[in-house]
Amino acid sequence: MIRPFVGDILVVIFIYYFIKAFINTKAINIAIFTLTFSFVVEILQYFNFVEIIGLGHNKAARIIIETFFSWIDLLCYFIGFVLLFFIDKDLKKKNVI
Repeated sequence: MIRPFVGDILVVIFIYYFIKAFINTKAINIAIFTLTFSFVVEILQYFNFVEIIGLGHNKAARIIIETFFSWIDLLCYFIGFVLLFFIDKDLKKKNVI
């Protein structure tokens, strides 16, 4: 039961560091983008986006985008976002914004 929640928390952290490795901008901007991106993907699941774009039959699309909306996932993404401020040295700085 804990595994999917930890995965949702970690995915925000992994996406953040992946983007940070390639884009040189303020860490806070990357963190906010990552949280927003995660929320948008989850909201698209609510509206069954995979079916809307005609990829409901495509197993890869269903795995990547997923097809099940969960309010708890949104909470987990936010927890991952908050954890970034404890683990990333650039976000720990007081002049982050």
